[in-house]
Amino acid sequence: MGYCDFSKKKSRVVIGSDRGLYDGETGSAEVSPHPKIFTRQLDGGEDFIMGACGDCAFGDQLEMIDFSKIKVKKEHRKDAGKFLKEIFVPVLKKRVKPCKESEILIAIFDSLYKLDEEFAVIATGETGFAIGSAAPPARAVLYALHKVNEQRGRKKIDALEMVSLALQAAESCSMYCRGPFDIMELG
Repeated sequence: MGYCDFSKKKSRVVIGSDRGLYDGETGSAEVSPHPKIFTRQLDGGEDFIMGACGDCAFGDQLEMIDFSKIKVKKEHRKDAGKFLKEIFVPVLKKRVKPCKESEILIAIFDSLYKLDEEFAVIATGETGFAIGSAAPPARAVLYALHKVNEQRGRKKIDALEMVSLALQAAESCSMYCRGPFDIMELG
């Protein structure tokens, strides 16, 4: 789950994940001891958060990549989608094999993007986005909470709380979504 919060002077992006794993042999859910999301740095100290879900060990492959060698220029911050397509994804393609029904969620340059199983870059919009088996209920919660925030005055629901509530909703609707939940913030 991811949510972009632009309501403050400095924007921030929050990403959260469960630790549920699907066991293809038994069809049951297991709980991973390791988070599915992680934060890394690009060359120049630019942080990003990445998470993965799907039918393969995408996350394990992603964590082994040294992203600190990817150079970031000033103009990249203005067009994150272009940066991902032209610079970031080619690095991924060299190190990670496409995997059926897998997705990556990435928070970079105050934006949120989805990379599909073939590494196509998809902008997610600014209200919130979710990937994985429990994405529909999580997206619904993020959307509803965003609408509530638009109608409220000063007392808004915090982005961290919104992602937490979306994860709880996902867990209640999918046998494969399991806590504990991990939540990270960019910005």
